Amino acid sequence: VVKKPMDLQKVMDNLNKKRYSCPYEWYKDIRLVFQNAIDYYNEGEIYSIEAIYLLNVLNKLSIGLNLKTEQEWSNSVTKLSKKLTDYI
Repeated sequence: VVKKPMDLQKVMDNLNKKRYSCPYEWYKDIRLVFQNAIDYYNEGEIYSIEAIYLLNVLNKLSIGLNLKTEQEWSNSVTKLSKKLTDYI
């Protein structure tokens, strides 16, 4: 079911190793984490429900994330990742 595996630890590793060249790459990977959970678990299962909820939270929190400098982007992404982890 999951064609491209992705998890939050891999996203954090990619952030720490500066593998993302732009905010959109990070955003795609984070969305992929939640979309994979939605696709993998049956509708109505707690993991699927939580993934849908967290994907909606991500969409709301990521508005305006397109920042001008890499440092601003990195700081914002780290803060957003912490917020998402707290939600989980």
